[in-house]
Amino acid sequence: PAIWIKQEADRDRARALIDAYQLERRALSGQEPTETVGERVRNRPLPILMALSLIGIVLYFTLSPFFF
Repeated sequence: PAIWIKQEADRDRARALIDAYQLERRALSGQEPTETVGERVRNRPLPILMALSLIGIVLYFTLSPFFF
């Protein structure tokens, strides 16, 4: 990853912080199971329904000139 530092002396400290952060992220990412599509729909049905409705509306207005 890229980082903007003003002092060249800060480079080693910045690299150590980035490495520590990445190790922590890797450790946390392996602990939680990935959410399936079915779980996502069960846990948050409203956003899924809204997205599908929006897709349907866009498809209707996009394709209606060709069929009506």
